[in-house]
Amino acid sequence: QESSRMSARWLLLFAFVGLVGSDVCASAEEWKQQSYPDDGFQVEFSGPVTVTETAMSDDTKSRIVRATNYSQAIGATTYFVAAMLMKDGVNFDGGSSDSFMASRCETTKKAPVTLVGAEKGLEMVGANCLGNGSHFEQRFFQRGKWFYQVTAIYGADDGAEAARHFLNSFKLLWQAELSRPVRAASLDR
Repeated sequence: QESSRMSARWLLLFAFVGLVGSDVCASAEEWKQQSYPDDGFQVEFSGPVTVTETAMSDDTKSRIVRATNYSQAIGATTYFVAAMLMKDGVNFDGGSSDSFMASRCETTKKAPVTLVGAEKGLEMVGANCLGNGSHFEQRFFQRGKWFYQVTAIYGADDGAEAARHFLNSFKLLWQAELSRPVRAASLDR
């Protein structure tokens, strides 16, 4: 069963690595909010978005209801959201660690991050990644049986501000099919 969990994590990882190496290009445009109610989130992209369903083996389909990737590439910059609905539950720590491993960053930092509606959140930032000096900024969120990976990849010399804009624009939607709404803990009790 551990190998089947690993294959689900690697499925998301391979989809992500494939997008990084793709020739998808788009010209920079204004940031525009995109809403994806079937996958329970909204985010801002600055140009055309490619939406792909992740191909899954029968074994993976036994654990995952669906996995969808949303991406935009502009030269050396890539913005990416992966939304995965699990049948039984999310292995949050394993999924986030395995996904970030693909970046092959020389230096990394990670810290908890909060998002309204998410039960768990983690941010991982890496420098000098993929052997070409790229920077990776990734956020991972769990809400019920949903696992989200939000990624910005950009060159060493520029892109940090736009990457932060993209990451900060990610929001969860309140929908009945996502189960009961989960609210972030409040300090005003």
